[in-house]
Amino acid sequence: RGDFQCFFAPITPCVVREKELENLYVLERSEQRKLFKTGNVPKEHEEKRIIGVDFVLRPQRTPATLRENMLKLMTEFIDELRNSKSQYSTSQLRVLRRAAKLVLKEEPEDPLRPYHYFGARSKVHHAATFYTMRPKAFYAKKLQTAIQAIF
Repeated sequence: RGDFQCFFAPITPCVVREKELENLYVLERSEQRKLFKTGNVPKEHEEKRIIGVDFVLRPQRTPATLRENMLKLMTEFIDELRNSKSQYSTSQLRVLRRAAKLVLKEEPEDPLRPYHYFGARSKVHHAATFYTMRPKAFYAKKLQTAIQAIF
């Protein structure tokens, strides 16, 4: 296919086997809360290839102010550039400000879009998803070598 699907984890078959599902460990309520707050899987389960999570307990949505807060942070950074003796011109800083405001932009509704989830119309959400699914550096090099060899 020429893509990096399923290579954000150590190289393993992407298909979950029935035996793995039979022996699946489902995180307890307290472990799930900790996972959602910290992003860390409990140490005793870090090496498991799959773990069960009851999504009834998942955070229900991203705060409505997420993108507004991102814009605020980016604006503060641009203000620091303006106030420092940086090499950026006024017109370059204006372009940065316009670019920063794009985090608020959403794509228009499309009834033919095959996916429906929070942030589906936000490019920021898509970028964050791709970033979190990026391959580990070691595997990225191996994948790139393989792709170059094939194509």
